[in-house]
Amino acid sequence: MTASPIDLVIVDGVAVSKAALRSYEKDRARIKLGNPTEVRNTKLSGQFGGIYVRSLQNNFDLDAGDTTTPDDGVNCIIDLDGNRFKKVPIDTSTTQRLVVASGAVTVSADDADIVVIDKTVAAATTVNLPPAADRTKAVKIVDGKGDANTNNITIVPQSGEKVFGTVDYTPIIDGNGGQITLTPRADGTGWF
Repeated sequence: MTASPIDLVIVDGVAVSKAALRSYEKDRARIKLGNPTEVRNTKLSGQFGGIYVRSLQNNFDLDAGDTTTPDDGVNCIIDLDGNRFKKVPIDTSTTQRLVVASGAVTVSADDADIVVIDKTVAAATTVNLPPAADRTKAVKIVDGKGDANTNNITIVPQSGEKVFGTVDYTPIIDGNGGQITLTPRADGTGWF
């Protein structure tokens, strides 16, 4: 069994080279930037781990071999060093719903596959599930704002329904960037 790559960079009891850590991050970690303007004003040479542009809600990968595609701010963004970052296509076989409005969220029986909680004004959120018997597919609830540690997301099933085998269990997303996928039980009595 091979160790995690980060364990080869950060070794217990051994001083860590800043250059080694920077190299690891650039090679493997996707960094988050606010918008295309921030990308254009940042030197990102060697950022092989890619970037995430929050305003576009999409990942972009470095295309080191491209020197000609123009920057359109949507599909290709050029950084301060002249590197081109290309939009990673989103899997269109799953549907998403972005929640930015305040208040509780109600998931309907025919709602999107993924419900992303990314409220404009940060706040704790309650997500009300539909009756399990009415939903035919799983639903993934995601902390899209990355603040669930402070603003918990509480998932509330219908009264009397089981979640992970326990009646009226209320899952809570309380870690930044956390998510949970709930699949309706075949007998319609709840979720797992």
